[in-house]
Amino acid sequence: MAEYLWKRFWCPRGGVINLSDGGFLLDPEGEYSRWSRSDVVPFETIAQKPCLALLGEPGIGKSHAMEDLRETLAESTKDSTDQILWLNLNEYGEESRLIRDLFECDTFMAWRQGHHVLHILLDSLDECRCPTQIPQVGTILANRFGEIKGHLSRLRLRIACRTVDWPVKLDQSLPRLWGEDELDAYELAPLRRKDVELAANVEGINATMFFEELNRTETIPLAIKPITLLFLLSAFKPHGHLPKTRTELYEAGCRLLCEEMNPNRLDLRDHGGAGHLSTDQRMVIASRIAAVSLYCRKPAIHIGTSPQVLDNEDVPISELAGTKETLSGSHLPVTEDYIREVIGTGLFSSRGAYRMGFDHQTFAEFLAARYLDHSSLSSGKLLGMLRHQGDPEAHIVPQLSETAAWLAARNREVFDALVRSNPQVLLRADAAALSAEDRSSVVESLLNALQTGQANDQDWDLHRHYIKLKHPGLADQLRPWITEKNRDLTARATAIGIASDCKVQELQGLLAEIALDQTGAERIRNDAT
Repeated sequence: MAEYLWKRFWCPRGGVINLSDGGFLLDPEGEYSRWSRSDVVPFETIAQKPCLALLGEPGIGKSHAMEDLRETLAESTKDSTDQILWLNLNEYGEESRLIRDLFECDTFMAWRQGHHVLHILLDSLDECRCPTQIPQVGTILANRFGEIKGHLSRLRLRIACRTVDWPVKLDQSLPRLWGEDELDAYELAPLRRKDVELAANVEGINATMFFEELNRTETIPLAIKPITLLFLLSAFKPHGHLPKTRTELYEAGCRLLCEEMNPNRLDLRDHGGAGHLSTDQRMVIASRIAAVSLYCRKPAIHIGTSPQVLDNEDVPISELAGTKETLSGSHLPVTEDYIREVIGTGLFSSRGAYRMGFDHQTFAEFLAARYLDHSSLSSGKLLGMLRHQGDPEAHIVPQLSETAAWLAARNREVFDALVRSNPQVLLRADAAALSAEDRSSVVESLLNALQTGQANDQDWDLHRHYIKLKHPGLADQLRPWITEKNRDLTARATAIGIASDCKVQELQGLLAEIALDQTGAERIRNDAT
């Protein structure tokens, strides 16, 4: 992999990560950051903290960030008496060797007998191959540090670990050793727009064209994670464009996030320290979690052992487990251990202490639709799960609109039903999955719904999707809606908006005439301008 000189940022566990820069991380050092709410900071802001847990999901770049920290620390301490002790815990399969190399090495013993500061950097705790497994390794570390409590004022500890594998023992013990305010857990934040641009340039890719493709396929949530950004760059590079459908990209991207690509984690399977699920099996369970999370409005999964600390929006692992799922004709039991394995993948990130959730809402929405599509339910029952109960107009629950749009791209009967009852939902659908006839049907149904008052245009986010409706007969379809003054103003304004966003050249002269028509409605004249 090419070397990308990214500057990475960190967010307190459960803090606010602002993705308002078109879906990218709002640059914490940019001119607009001071006006926006965000808890994301550069490492130098937290560098003086004596004890740090540096967390993140797989593929987010923790080890690269730790290596950068090591180099920066070496440079900043070269003229001081400070010492650095670095261990990559994925190299350890025996407790005795870990204890010897960490607590009995010359560097550590000299520090105990001296008066200088020691910086201990422990990378890849989640990859430690000791037979006692990761929680016990956490206990060993906590106990050993407890034995030197009188020296801890001269110790700076940084431990990198996957969020879901961070040991409860360390969460409980380290604050007691260093002080309640001296342990902080931070997660590595996603990438900024400039980081993605830098990667494209390094790969010899036209960054402008790449961003256009990200917008067309609505795959920015995949681009802000290093592991899936590499996938998108490699998919774009040969032909100068991404695969046609968003569904195809999300399927491939989510599968990639479900895969265990770290060879050290794969080795853990031989020691009982990692799961045994295949990528297909992980996708099935992740899809089930997504469906439960969205349908029950429970965005966070509680992974702790104390049910009394559950928030109203939490679902405990025990409630997700049970029964079976079907994969290729075989039954897959959904156990708590399997669920823990799945939420340890790159699809999930922290929602605070002992809480995990989907790293991006679009992952949950796509996977929930995938789960519904793979079920044995009829299209009528599927739609019933997505609609307001008892609503005579059969409106989709707003929080489930994106899932309904994903499902419509996979299920023709669902698409046809939504054309008739909820055309606005289909504006969110995978554009590449829509034929010219489909787009024409959505346009006509949408304008008719606005005409009769069954729909409104209050959701301004939908306006950015108008471009998906472009088709060869669009000019002839929109012309009567734009010109006939007896039509509803909202429907006419929407028709003008579609014509403008789709750049329908045949209507440009007509729009100019309407803009200059002093007898027309002011709203219509303004929209036509």
